Amino acid sequence: MLKDDVITQIAGFIRHVRRDEALAIDADTRIDTLGIDSLDFVELLFMIEEKFDIDIGFNANADGSFPFETVGSAADAVCQLVGSKTVPA
Repeated sequence: MLKDDVITQIAGFIRHVRRDEALAIDADTRIDTLGIDSLDFVELLFMIEEKFDIDIGFNANADGSFPFETVGSAADAVCQLVGSKTVPA
């Protein structure tokens, strides 16, 4: 799985959640500058988890902060989680 492909997918999900298809997003885009509220962020996490069949394990009740600083760090986490999944024999 290529990180650039994951970034493209996540950027598309963010544009969907924000309802702004023209929103400029790259690996260095900070999540906290995108105007995503906590409910939108939970929707975004669900979209990512479903697309990549992973469990990010975010607990919105813990401290309320987003688990990723940038789109690139979110993509890194997705790649790591996908890569750590065991392949059935």
